Amino acid sequence: MIRCCELLTEFEKTGRRTLQFSTDFIEKLRTPPEGREKEFSEAKEKLEGIKEVAAKRVAKDKEEAPKRQAALLKDLQKKEKILQMFKKRGLEFKPEIDYKNYREFEWTMLDVNFPHRPTTRVNFEPGTDILEWPLMLQYPETAQTDFLTECPETYTIQMLLEPVLEQPAEWDNSHAFKLPNVRIFIALDIFDDEQIKEISMNDTLGNVLSSKDYIIIQGLPVIQIYTKNYIDSKLAQIEGKSNVYRFKKV
Repeated sequence: MIRCCELLTEFEKTGRRTLQFSTDFIEKLRTPPEGREKEFSEAKEKLEGIKEVAAKRVAKDKEEAPKRQAALLKDLQKKEKILQMFKKRGLEFKPEIDYKNYREFEWTMLDVNFPHRPTTRVNFEPGTDILEWPLMLQYPETAQTDFLTECPETYTIQMLLEPVLEQPAEWDNSHAFKLPNVRIFIALDIFDDEQIKEISMNDTLGNVLSSKDYIIIQGLPVIQIYTKNYIDSKLAQIEGKSNVYRFKKV
C-alpha cells in the first residue's frame, strides 16, 4: 500500500489519485488484527504523511486551474487564428493540416528542429496579420545551406537575401553567389515530375509560399539558389507554364 502511494506521488502531478488511495488505505488500517497494532500504526503514519503531501498538491492544482484554462483558451485561439491565416493564403503543408479542426492541431506539425539549434516555427506578432517564417536557403550546386529565422512574409526575396549574399560564405571563395549572379527557384510538388519555378527578387515571401503546387514540408519553406553560369544551360521551360522548368536529361 505504501509503495503504491509513493509511486503515485512520484509520477502524478495533481495528487488526486494519491489522495484517494492513501485515504482508502488509511481507512483499512484503522482496525488492525490482534498482534499487528504497531505495524499498522507505523504504516498509517507513513500514509498520513503521503496524504498530506497529496492534499497540498490537490489544493495547488485547484488554485492553478483557472490559469491553466486561460492559457489553454489563449493557445486554442492562437491555433485557430494561424490556421485561418494559412487558409486565407492558400498554403499547403506536409504533413497535411486540417484548417477546420484547430482543436486537434498540434504545434509540433510546424516545429523546425535542427541539431544544436533551438526549435523554431512560423509565428505572428499579437495584433498583426503578418506571418514570420523560418526559411532554408539551399545551394544545390554546392550542397550547402543557410537557415534564416523570423522572415516576415511582407519582405521581398531580395530583402531577405541581400544580407546573406552580401559577403561570400566560407565555402564561396570566389563569391560566385552575389545577388546579380544568381537565379532563385522553388521546387513544385507535381507527382513524379521534378519541376522548379523561378521566382523574382521582387516577389514577397508570402506570394512565393502561396504559389500553386508549392508545399511547405514540416513547417519549413525552402528556396533554391543557383548561379546563372551553372543553371542557365540545364533548364528546359515547360510549355504553357510561365517561369516553370524541368532539368534537361543528360
